[in-house]
Amino acid sequence: MEEGDAGVCQEPLRQAFLELLRWALLCVRNESTDSRFCYLHADHVHNLPDLLADFHPDRFAYYWEVERPVFLHNLKAIGRRPPDAFDRLWVVVEREYRNLNAAGR
Repeated sequence: MEEGDAGVCQEPLRQAFLELLRWALLCVRNESTDSRFCYLHADHVHNLPDLLADFHPDRFAYYWEVERPVFLHNLKAIGRRPPDAFDRLWVVVEREYRNLNAAGR
């Protein structure tokens, strides 16, 4: 896929992103009294709907290379960690990221 060309988010990746959104919303709901924690979760996933609606490899790379590491760093800074469910979802995301890069993003 050429840079700037829109594409379709492949099904395993789409499902992983939808699950990340669901879990982030559950975290916000369950931890509503911790505004910093809720902000970090919302900030982590707020670009995923656009990525799902109009997939671009560069946006995907930005999520994996920037947004996810920043989220993890900021959670650690407040003594928190993501839900365990994120780990299995990120395995899928990383696999799809590596596949896209191998195909010449």
